[in-house]
Amino acid sequence: MTKSEKRAKIEDRRNRPTPAVSEHLFRGKRRGPRRDTDPGVNYYVDRPARAAWQHALLLVCLSLLDAFLSLWLFSDGRSNELNPLLIVGLKYGNWVFLAVKLVLTLFSSLFLLLHWNFRIGPLQVSVVRLVQVLIGLYLLIVGYELILLFA
Repeated sequence: MTKSEKRAKIEDRRNRPTPAVSEHLFRGKRRGPRRDTDPGVNYYVDRPARAAWQHALLLVCLSLLDAFLSLWLFSDGRSNELNPLLIVGLKYGNWVFLAVKLVLTLFSSLFLLLHWNFRIGPLQVSVVRLVQVLIGLYLLIVGYELILLFA
């Protein structure tokens, strides 16, 4: 078998799209589209941008702050949890509630981080814009919780 015949049998990796999670994730070199002819949206990178990391970290921090403020409000009887998964976590104690909230937030933030360069839905909304809206909503929730606690 010649070299060209061997190469013909090997599947060309360029024939399939880049996976969201690969062995190069967080270690590879790819930070954007590879070629000028590649589309500027809906692509995965090996190393997400610094802004993506900052936004994801801010989401996690706001979620944890929300969790602690929520527990404070629950202990005073001034609020109730609406999320069914977190209600189950609360039945098993505060630490379980915090663990469930953290796991949900970490997985969601990782998903958004991996899809940072995508547009979603029929309106083709940028994931960046979606994350910014989520941060704004979390800021409103935390602000509301602070008003409930200190007003």
